[in-house]
Parts: sequence; C-alpha cells; structure tokens
Amino acid sequence: MATTIFGHRGCPAHEPENSPAGFRYALTHGAEGIETDLHRTTNGTGQVADYTLAELRQFRLPNGECIPTLADFLQLVGTAPVQLNLEFKTDVERYPGIEETVLPLVKAAPLAKPVIFSSFWLKD
Repeated sequence: MATTIFGHRGCPAHEPENSPAGFRYALTHGAEGIETDLHRTTNGTGQVADYTLAELRQFRLPNGECIPTLADFLQLVGTAPVQLNLEFKTDVERYPGIEETVLPLVKAAPLAKPVIFSSFWLKD
C-alpha cells in the first residue's frame, strides 16, 4: 500500500490554514494531495450562513489574503497532479443544498484526479 502525502489545509506550518499562499506552498513543495475545508478561519465573527459572499470576501485571512472561494481554490490547483480532499464542515451546522452547490463546480474543473469528499456528519 502506498502512502500519499497531503498538505492539510495547505501548509499551516508555513502559511495560514486554507489560504491561497498555503495551497501554493503545498503545490510547490511536493504535496501529493491537498485537504481544504469548505469554511475558512478569518478575522470575522459569527456564522458563515449569516453573511453574503460579498460580505465574506471583506474578511481577511491571517496573512491579509481574501477568503478564497471553492472556484478560486479549484482554479489555483488547476491540473496539478494532486489528490484533493474537500471537507464539508457540516457536523455542527447543516447547510442544506451544499452538495448541490459544490458538485457542479468540481465536475467543471479540469482536475487531474478524482476528488475525495469528507465530513464528520453521518446521515441519520
């Protein structure tokens, strides 16, 4: 069995978690896979669902970067030969329809490998 080296949330030892800079670092330093959360940690407060996308884009990651959307992330990784793991953060708060929003974006992206979807929420 082969081992795959994943950059968990990019490479938080060198760049902020889930940041474009962290994803670029992982890509250029030999990560074979990248795990990212479909939610980000920023200087904002409150529930993601309480904000519009425009409002969320005003928040900043610890390095000053704007929150990347899933489309931004998929464009950044492009056709790099990495395995992606997209983690749905639905164990505490459910986001009805999130799967129907995410799947078309992933299917339309020219990714080199199939995507792993992970979540801590198990359907009852």
